[in-house]
Formats: sequence, C-alpha cells, structure tokens
Amino acid sequence: MNHLLGSAYYAPDSTRVVAVFVNTAAYNHSVTIGFNELKGQPVKVARYVTSSSGGMLKDQYLKTYESGKKIALAPRSITTLVYDIEPSDGSSAVGEAALQSRAFRATLPYGIFKAGQRVNINLCLPEEGCEPLLLSLYDSKGTRLLQERHIAEEVLHFTLPAYIPKGLYILELVAPTGKSYFKLPVE
Repeated sequence: MNHLLGSAYYAPDSTRVVAVFVNTAAYNHSVTIGFNELKGQPVKVARYVTSSSGGMLKDQYLKTYESGKKIALAPRSITTLVYDIEPSDGSSAVGEAALQSRAFRATLPYGIFKAGQRVNINLCLPEEGCEPLLLSLYDSKGTRLLQERHIAEEVLHFTLPAYIPKGLYILELVAPTGKSYFKLPVE
C-alpha cells in the first residue's frame, strides 16, 4: 500500500502485542489484524490515534479484538493498537515462529524533543557485536528529512537537525534483522 508504514512489537513476557501504523496519505486506509501464531487470545485492545488535527486521542469504542475486523487509519496519522494477550494453556502467548523472529528491538526515551537535541536510542541486538543500521527521519507528510548510516552497539546516538520546525516526526530504524518506528514530537 502506498503511504502506509507498519510495525509490530510484543512484550518480552508475551502478554501484549503493539502494532503501530503510519498513514501519510490524505485519505483513510484500513488494516485487518490477525494473530495466526498466538498460543493465546487477544482479550482487550486499545487504539491511540495521533494526528495533526487532534493530538493524541484514545479511542473509546474499540475495546475487544474481533478476528477479520477492518480497523480504520485516519489520514496523516499514527495509529497505535495495543492488544492484551491471555495465554490459553498457561504457556507463552507468542508462537515459536514469532519468538524466533524476535531479533532487533529499539527503545526511545519518552518525552518531547527539541531541534538540535542529541537523542540516545537503546538497542537490543540479536547477537553480541555491531550491526549496521539505517536511520531515517520523516515529517508528518512522509517526506524524508534525514537519512544516516550507523554501526550500532547497545546505544545509538544521533542529533536532530537544528532546522526542523515544531511538529510530529517519524523515526525509522532499519537493520538486517528488523525495523522499528517511533513517534518523535519536536517542540
């Protein structure tokens, strides 16, 4: 699909799946979420939508997971879906195939950033040593403003451009073993 980016993460204790979608188009998109590899059931879902027109809002109507249900993604928005998973047999909620694919993870500090600020991103790499990363920064319309190549170990350091105006940006990290997307509010 054009103008649509998506990524999913799951908690190390296998009790939560978080999916983040970035719709850079001027029109709605929709997605259908399926959990084929789970050994449990999604029991609750929360949707958070961040857009240029409404800030971040929690959807009060979407509360339970329905297999095959289409979920609308508003124009020029970031939609975060948080699924709580309940194991059906007391074992890990995420299937073996999904566990094997858990390779690259990154965490960004919470908060609002400033133009020109140095940002530290904590990385969890699949093996000890370095891994090549491609860092890209996009504005809310999907225009790439910055692209840098890094060799990262446990922490990746980069500096936000001093020229970017206030707004909501998307930070994309691409490694050979996975991708991560982050909302990056700049004041």
